[in-house]
Amino acid sequence: MTTHTGTVMQALRGFFTVLVEPDDLVVCRAKGKFEVDGITPAVGDLVTIQRDGTDPCAGTVTAVMPRSSVLSRPPIVNADTVLVVCAATQPTFHPWMLDKLLVHVELARLTPVVCLTKLDLISKGGPLYDETLSAQLTRVMENYTQLGYVVMPLDYAIPATVARLREHLAGRMAVVAGGSGVGKTTLLNALIPTLQLSTGGVSARTGQGKHTTRHVTLYRHAHSGYIADTPGFSQLSFQKMDKKEIMLGFPEFRSQVGACKFRGCLHLNEPSCAVRQAVEQGMIDPYRYDHYVSFVHEVQPPKRRS
Repeated sequence: MTTHTGTVMQALRGFFTVLVEPDDLVVCRAKGKFEVDGITPAVGDLVTIQRDGTDPCAGTVTAVMPRSSVLSRPPIVNADTVLVVCAATQPTFHPWMLDKLLVHVELARLTPVVCLTKLDLISKGGPLYDETLSAQLTRVMENYTQLGYVVMPLDYAIPATVARLREHLAGRMAVVAGGSGVGKTTLLNALIPTLQLSTGGVSARTGQGKHTTRHVTLYRHAHSGYIADTPGFSQLSFQKMDKKEIMLGFPEFRSQVGACKFRGCLHLNEPSCAVRQAVEQGMIDPYRYDHYVSFVHEVQPPKRRS
């Protein structure tokens, strides 16, 4: 048997598809020491494999290299960037959902890139042209840029907007995140035109997106990087988090750390709270603070010991 090094592109029902060369995929099983050590190879893992002596397209994973990052939802490792995708319309843009995703990405210590899709629908000449909505979204995206986020407005009628994102992803391992129907699959097709993945559109009954992705799949793009298609992130929850952690997901709050009167201030109703004072002074957007409060209230109190 010959030994190779490759990247796990897909993990499904105990089978791991490993890319060992640009066009060389090997379907592998993980046996032996993995069962003993309790290690499960995951999408994004750099692994060594041994090819099957009789079938060059089959093999066995023999080792998993150290990981730089681990996400459990979706299950992927070694990612460094998250494309946080939101739609200008269909479904309706919700900054609450965008902030929820951004906080989770921040707490995972990954780099978020805000991608606003479907601008071609509401821009001048588009089928849903809406000058007011377009202006509102421009202001909102400017706010996130001022917070330090990389914001990528995507108008598929303007190829340069996609080219800019593609260049930004050079050498990165990125994950696509966002609620269903916001255009994640369309974005993947735009970034890697040879994919031609099917899209699900938006339900006329609910106004929400239809799920098209069932499991994590990693793709390689032309700029020496990887990008992962993942199931919708609509079920992210703060329930099991520590309330004090959530503040760390808001960059504009960090400068106020230590300025509150009381140590351990949750910035809710405590007196002399520096964060609430910053909101009153216009240093923090009220809607961002309101989202913080709603996220903190999602946290479940610890169970009492009987």
